[in-house]
This record gives sequence, structure tokens and C-alpha cells, in this order.
Amino acid sequence: MEKTSGSNYSKTSDELIKENIKMAHVLSWHYHARAGRFIDIDDLVQIALVGLVEAAQKFKPREDGSFKSYASMRMRGSIIDHLRKQSNLCRNTIAKKKKSDEIIRRIESKTGKKASPEEISKSMGITLEEYQGMQSELGANVLQSLDEVYDEFSLWFADLGNTPEAEFNDLETREQLKIALRKLSERESLLLQLIFVEEFNVHEVSEILDISIGRVSQVKKEAVSKLREHFKGLSLIQEN
Repeated sequence: MEKTSGSNYSKTSDELIKENIKMAHVLSWHYHARAGRFIDIDDLVQIALVGLVEAAQKFKPREDGSFKSYASMRMRGSIIDHLRKQSNLCRNTIAKKKKSDEIIRRIESKTGKKASPEEISKSMGITLEEYQGMQSELGANVLQSLDEVYDEFSLWFADLGNTPEAEFNDLETREQLKIALRKLSERESLLLQLIFVEEFNVHEVSEILDISIGRVSQVKKEAVSKLREHFKGLSLIQEN
């Protein structure tokens, strides 16, 4: 691609893009954390990357401006425009989703089993058909598959204890992990995903969640502690 000129940016557009891809992901997760889980993170990342490419193509170096600042402004603008277009999502539906999430956590914490759609809809005071319609409207099922949940957290799950993985009954473990994750707050769950799945460092997580680095470490410790306690109660983790 064409080279840009200037004291700091005698670089091609491709080089500018490659150097700032991580920023696109950080910004995407930053807005995802605030917009709510009904916004698809993949959509935000794609929008940010398009903004990054456009910024690299249009950037004109100036003494008082860096490409990083310019690209950040372009990507933020693109993401905000997208979120505004998505804001027509019914507020009542969003409120119902939050209520269903809380009910699911309550049911699964009480029974130790996956909450069924029938149980959830009954507790919400709506019909099964209404609950299923709400799920479709949100564009994603609140009840993730066991495989999806297990795979997402498999990178850090092994650190929960010293028991060899071979000693676990996979189906039972996946089910219990799913239930344990329901007990975490949305921030705790998101923080673990950012660290162990998305592999952001603590500085990036701090920026995404707009909290201090010390707070990142504290929330991580609290979240992992909750998971440890859940599995200890099931005798799936042995004390040293």
C-alpha cells in the first residue's frame, strides 16, 4: 500500500494496521462491556477493524497528531454509530433478559441442575412461547451449550485444582462449570473471559473495564475463588 510520510509515520497503511489491530480489539471489548451482552462482540470487532483500515488509508501525518489517536477516534466513532443504530432494541426485552439471567442463576444455584426453559418462563410469569420469542429477539440463546461454555474456559479451568483431568466425569464437570459460572457477576465473568479466553493483559483489561489494575487483580481473585468453592463443595477439587 501507499506510504505515509512524516517524522513518525513513514510507514505503509498495512504496517499501521498491523501495529494497531490490538487497539481495535481493546476498544471493541470496552464498548461491549458497557453496551450489554446482547451486542455481538464479533460485530464490534469487525466494525472497529473497518474503521482502522479506513483510518490507515486516509491518515495524513501532522506534527500535532499521531496515527494512534486518529485511528482511535475513527474506530470509536464507527462503534458508537453502530450502537446507536442498535438502540431500537426493545427496552422491555432487555429488562426481561436481565430478569431471566437472574432467575436462571437462582434456579441453578438452588437445584444444582441446568434450568429448563419451562422453569425459567414459569418463574418469569410468561408462557414458554413468549420466553422462546424473547430469546429469538435477542438473537442468541441465554442458555449456552455445555461444549461452548467448557471450551471457552478450558484454558484456565485446569488451574482450579490439582486433580488430574482424567479423574473428572466430563459431562458432570461441564454441567457444574456452567452452573458455577452463573454464580459470577457479569463483570467477573467478563473479566475472566478477557484474561483467559481473549488473552488481554491486565493493563488492557483495566482500560476495557475502566477500573484500576489493582482492581482487575482483585476481581479476578474473587471470581476464581468462587469457582474453587463451588467445585470444592462437589469434591471435584482436593485440598492440598
